[in-house]
Amino acid sequence: MNCSRCQGLLCRSEVRDEAGGLVTEGAPAFRCILCGELIDLVILMNRKRTAAEREIRRRTVFRRRIMRVAMG
Repeated sequence: MNCSRCQGLLCRSEVRDEAGGLVTEGAPAFRCILCGELIDLVILMNRKRTAAEREIRRRTVFRRRIMRVAMG
């Protein structure tokens, strides 16, 4: 598999959170050995979203943050 940025080789990688737990358990992640780009299922799903879907999500998340600040 080749990297979409630099056409380098993608190797399977384990992604861990701050506590040391595996984030990619059961789902593969790949890292480019040349540029370091990380690809997993969440990244691929976000890249496939249309511009309209991204705008809807951006507005929804922004509203939740405002409400959390206003309430808290």
